[in-house]
Amino acid sequence: MPNIGHMLGFNPDDEDHYAVAAGMKNDWKKRLYLLMEEPSSGREAFYVHIGVTGGIIFRSAASHLTSVQQAHS
Repeated sequence: MPNIGHMLGFNPDDEDHYAVAAGMKNDWKKRLYLLMEEPSSGREAFYVHIGVTGGIIFRSAASHLTSVQQAHS
């Protein structure tokens, strides 16, 4: 059964992502897990982290500006 709490990000912050990845059998699953969960695992993971964070900030700002414009009209 999949760990739903882990998928939703409810596990403790001190979880060792490298230990979790070591328990995975498929190499591509390990790499994908570290890419998404550990920004310091490599250059690609850092760029994914920056892109996702930038996208969240951009969407948040765009949503805020849209609601401010609607409030003034």
